[in-house]
Amino acid sequence: MKWYYRNKPPKSIKKTWERNPRKGQRVEVQYASHTRNTVWWDGEKFVNKQGFELYNIVAWRSYKT
Repeated sequence: MKWYYRNKPPKSIKKTWERNPRKGQRVEVQYASHTRNTVWWDGEKFVNKQGFELYNIVAWRSYKT
């Protein structure tokens, strides 16, 4: 499965993803040195199962069960 990384725009523009997941999609995210698969895309940000936003995500990919 392909990892999708953040685009690297000029500093004045908000960082965006190469591609966004579907709303409500469960994804696997990559941090600096590890991954986590209990994450969902709420349409604007990555959240955990309690609904809290996750930060410092480097990349994401679809989670296949």
